[in-house]
Amino acid sequence: MSLHATVTAMSSWLKGINRLLSVAKVQLRPLPQAHHADAFEEQRRLLANRKVQMVFDVGANVGVTAKRYAGLFPDAQIHCFEPFPESHKALTDAFPSSERVRTHALAVSAEVGTRTLYVNKASVTNSLFPTSDIYRERHARSDITTTTGSITVPTTTLDEFCAQRAIEHINVLKLDIQGGELLALRGAERLLRAAAIDVIYSEVNFSPIYEGQAYFHELAPLLLERGYHLYDLFPLTYTRRGIVSWTDALWISSEIERSMPAVQ
Repeated sequence: MSLHATVTAMSSWLKGINRLLSVAKVQLRPLPQAHHADAFEEQRRLLANRKVQMVFDVGANVGVTAKRYAGLFPDAQIHCFEPFPESHKALTDAFPSSERVRTHALAVSAEVGTRTLYVNKASVTNSLFPTSDIYRERHARSDITTTTGSITVPTTTLDEFCAQRAIEHINVLKLDIQGGELLALRGAERLLRAAAIDVIYSEVNFSPIYEGQAYFHELAPLLLERGYHLYDLFPLTYTRRGIVSWTDALWISSEIERSMPAVQ
C-alpha cells in the first residue's frame, strides 16, 4: 500500500473511532493528508505566490520535462542541460523557435572542464558514472543501463554558469543526472549558501545503480546544512526483490517554508 493510501485509510479509521467515542466526548485527531502525488503540481503550488522567472532542467534528455515546466510556468525562462549529442539534438528540435527555452550541450558537475559520459542502451540512463554490477543483478530490466560506449563531454557548474550570465536566482532546479546530483550541488555552493534557489526537485538513489553515485543520505545533510528542507518523496521504485532503489525528492528553501501555512 502506498504512503498516500495508508494515510487515507488511517484517517478514515480514526474518523470511525471518533464516532464510536463521541458519547464519551473523546476526539482523536486525524493525521494530516499526504501531499499530492504529482510533484510538478506541488512545485506550482509552492511557488504560487512568486513570479517564477527561472527554471533549470539539468538532465533534460529530449525535453519532456521542459515542456511540462513551460506549461506550468508560462513566464519562466528555462535552461536545459543535456550533454549527449543525440538527445541534445532532439531537445533542440523540440523547441525550434522558442526564446523561453535555451538548450546547452553541457553536463553539470562540480568543476568546469570535461568528463566521460557513459552511453547506455536507453539514453535516459546515460551517466557520468558506469553502471553498477549490483544494479544489473537486482533489476529485471537491467538491459536499459547496458553501456554501449563512452564519450567525452564538456562540464560546467551551476555557480559558474549563473555568474557568466548574471543569473542571481533560480526558482526551480530540477536534477535528473543518474547519480551525479551531488556533483551538481557541490558546484552550486554559492547559490545554495545565498538561498538563491527556491525549490530543488531531484532524483535520489537508495541502492547502487551507478559506481560512484550519490545516495540520498549524502544529499540530505548537505542541503539541510545550507537551509533546504525535505518537503516530500514521490513514488518509490523498488528492485525486483522489494528493496527501495530510487525516487524523486523535493526540497524547499527556508524562505519557501516560512511562506507556507501551518498544517492543521
